[in-house]
Amino acid sequence: MAEKIYVLIDHANNRPRNSSLEALAMGQKMASETGMEIHGLILGADLSSVTEQLSRYELASIIVVENPSLREYNPDMYVHALAEILASDRPNLFLLAHTYQAIDLAPRLAARLRTALITDCIGYKTGDGSISFVRQMFRSKLNADVTVKSIHPWLVSIQAGASSVDALRPGTAPIATRAVDFAGVDHDHGACEPIDDLVVQLLTLAAGEEFRVLHRYLPEVLHRAAAHSCNDERAEDRTFARLVHPADRVSPSSPRHMPKATISRSRPAAPSVRAGAGDSA
Repeated sequence: MAEKIYVLIDHANNRPRNSSLEALAMGQKMASETGMEIHGLILGADLSSVTEQLSRYELASIIVVENPSLREYNPDMYVHALAEILASDRPNLFLLAHTYQAIDLAPRLAARLRTALITDCIGYKTGDGSISFVRQMFRSKLNADVTVKSIHPWLVSIQAGASSVDALRPGTAPIATRAVDFAGVDHDHGACEPIDDLVVQLLTLAAGEEFRVLHRYLPEVLHRAAAHSCNDERAEDRTFARLVHPADRVSPSSPRHMPKATISRSRPAAPSVRAGAGDSA
């Protein structure tokens, strides 16, 4: 069986998102260097327009999973559909754009499949029959080469801008329609109102690396997030602002005003030079 790369194509307004096309371009390049097949994978409803646009690129196939339950993003439905396909087909790599949706989806999917997840990659390296992925660390001051030792598929999210849509190779791609059985999947659980305030505040803290504030509230945040369900009192369980002291709060619509630790660096005073008795004035 040929080794394969699957690329998840996110879409909106009947068009593939650019970030997904960038991931597809990197996947094409990776496939040409490793000899693997590359396949597009689309989830949703009424996908004829998106599929037609993707069929203009050089792909081994476009796998289409079309179902009314997938019309809007629902983590439970998406994870169920993707897990069923990936567990059956066992591609070597599963690429997706590193978006907010992927931040929610990819860890769930990796946990379901019990496989590796490498996030926010900016590139890859090949050699000696192996492949490693490049991701940035420490505020992009260091590039780390990550090698995976895990069962396939490996899940890899690609940072926006890591590749270019202009690099996509044109061609043709056959359509392969797949059916997924959603019987027994809780349709309402994943569609329940998200804990928006908690997520926004926590991501803001993490993105700004305000570890002092994050460390203070993280245990309570995780406790409430774990206890959250559609039957909870949302006004009580959703609002992260109630957990946070007013001085530490961040408004999602206003500039960040988080308290920052300041480091004072004093420079030693220059020695004063005084004219001695034997010096000329």
